[in-house]
Amino acid sequence: SGIVLFIGVVMLLAARKPTRAHAAAFALAYLLVVPYFGQYVRNYREFGNPFVTNMPLDPLPHFFHETYPPRPGITSIFNSYLSFYLPQLLRVPMISADPGPDQYHKTSFWTLLYGTTHTLHYYQWPPSWRSKTPATIALARAIFVFALLPTALLLFGMIEMLARVPRRAAGALTEHERAALLFALGFLGFLIAYSLRHRDFGSIKGIYIYPGLLAFAALFHRGYGLVDREHPGAMPWVDGALAALCALYIVDVGSVIARLV
Repeated sequence: SGIVLFIGVVMLLAARKPTRAHAAAFALAYLLVVPYFGQYVRNYREFGNPFVTNMPLDPLPHFFHETYPPRPGITSIFNSYLSFYLPQLLRVPMISADPGPDQYHKTSFWTLLYGTTHTLHYYQWPPSWRSKTPATIALARAIFVFALLPTALLLFGMIEMLARVPRRAAGALTEHERAALLFALGFLGFLIAYSLRHRDFGSIKGIYIYPGLLAFAALFHRGYGLVDREHPGAMPWVDGALAALCALYIVDVGSVIARLV
């Protein structure tokens, strides 16, 4: 994720002539400091890979044929990256390391990302956060239903921005919109690439793309503006649903804090 930030910042600074010197200075400072003090050089010398983790690399998945790492995870391109198991997620809104009825959405990249993004109870980890009471399960289900709205708005914003990429002058993306699109796609692309070689379901977490949170907020804002412009009568319902989701988030986080206290 640090590489995404580095490349994105350099590209943004280099795109404008007045800040190209800043881009060069930033790149030089980064490359002089981070590879050494971030242990990348040491990892490369000791393990042959600057990005080594505490998990071994998995072989790349096939497109259709499903293969299973020790804790799937990613089983195939088709099943894992072209699926979103919402009914299964609502039926079993939490996952565990043991085989069980949650196995379907543990093998779907987008379902895992959706689940871990919207509730602290999805992964049931660390142990001190665990709760499978009926109230917690109902809370997670409610969050997943209401979270469909901001997810849809974010996707609308992303699609609309992508459609405007080829345009010139009128209708072209602003500098801030280009930056938001660059970082959002960069972080999603990074997580997909990471999960291709670390196919354990625990490798897919929303926290890995949170450094690009402002970019995703900008895409959501764009989608929200589209609905406001095209369907203004729906906005009270949209705002009410978003407010309800925020209240559910507060209850979700508050319940974890209460148990820890």
